[in-house]
Amino acid sequence: MSVNKTCAPRELKSEGKKYFTDFQSSCWPIVIDATLAYVSKPSLRLFFYLSAAQIAAVGMSGSAVFVTPLLALLTAMAYLSGPGKASGRVATLMGVAGTSLYPVLVAGLVTFCYARPGVVLAPIRSTLVKSSISYVFGSGPFAYACVLVVAGVCFLTGAPVARRLGRFCALFALLVVSNPLLAPFLAENLMGADVYWRLYWTLPLPLFAGLFCCIPLELLQVHVPRGVRFTAYAAVLLMFMVVLPRQRIFDVGNRVRLGKPGLKVPPFYGTIQAVAANLHSEDSVLMPDELSPWLPTLHNAARPVLARQAYARLYPPDKRATVCAAQAFISRNGTCEDGSEALVTLVRSMDIRAVLFSGHLDHAAEIVGILKRHGFTVSATSSTAPYALYVRTEPRVHDLRHPLK
Repeated sequence: MSVNKTCAPRELKSEGKKYFTDFQSSCWPIVIDATLAYVSKPSLRLFFYLSAAQIAAVGMSGSAVFVTPLLALLTAMAYLSGPGKASGRVATLMGVAGTSLYPVLVAGLVTFCYARPGVVLAPIRSTLVKSSISYVFGSGPFAYACVLVVAGVCFLTGAPVARRLGRFCALFALLVVSNPLLAPFLAENLMGADVYWRLYWTLPLPLFAGLFCCIPLELLQVHVPRGVRFTAYAAVLLMFMVVLPRQRIFDVGNRVRLGKPGLKVPPFYGTIQAVAANLHSEDSVLMPDELSPWLPTLHNAARPVLARQAYARLYPPDKRATVCAAQAFISRNGTCEDGSEALVTLVRSMDIRAVLFSGHLDHAAEIVGILKRHGFTVSATSSTAPYALYVRTEPRVHDLRHPLK
């Protein structure tokens, strides 16, 4: 098997997320609008509208297979719990459930077809709920502002359905997502501990913030001149824009530039492109955990042994620890016991074509020694510095679809 001699960048896959800077700001309002449209006047056209909104959400984020049906159900309940909506309530809710068949089926396949007994996506910490709340809502003034926004939507916004939606979403987040008794079960069987915080997407804060900013316009509508109402609205909006954020869009760390739209990729993306250009699509490559999620963004790129730690569950239970330990060993300094033994076991038992690691690791020489003893040589055609790419000169013959057997 020859190695490509060029390092021309391969085509980047179409990424829906890069066109939506905030998933909640773009997707959830559409799902909520489609749900309200359907439950207010059910029809086949609106049924497909709501179905399409949920399918699009799943295309933008895998976590939407769990969150989207929940949000649609909460929205439907908020509308149907109003006065005079008792007629046909059950049939309408069944229709909403029907629009969620696609994400529910996908979630079922993911949960049951790939589940490994006794294996979870990531270690479940006792501080899971606390850390998730802190990650989503932050701390200090921003956290207080989130509480104020939710409370304002629940009790002060003008539209009754908006108030009920705020209450339903807030209660679900408080009694279910934040429940320390339910959280471990949900993390193990539904979301995974590493992305458990995404269940708080059922509390659509960007949408609620917009409703909160409109409260001055509604409360002052009768007795106050229009200019005063809009001044109050502008003041609230300015508070969110200037006072609350701890980071700005144009912070250096965000690598924001003004110009034509382009790819939003990390600084090491050139290394990813070089790896893809020097390997074939059927090859398997072991990469550091900070780089491996980016390789599948290229068409016809080699396959990472482990793109994300969460996907380790797809390996047999007795092999998961070996794969994770080997990747940790080539990723960072001194964080994995028996990492060298795991790397040896992996390159012996799996048809790995290449290994990429940082030459700045304290144990880089040990990694090089292991790879050379198993038929790997450094690639002279790749420009992956400061990372080193070692390629197996004579790949072992195994079925890559069944690794580590």
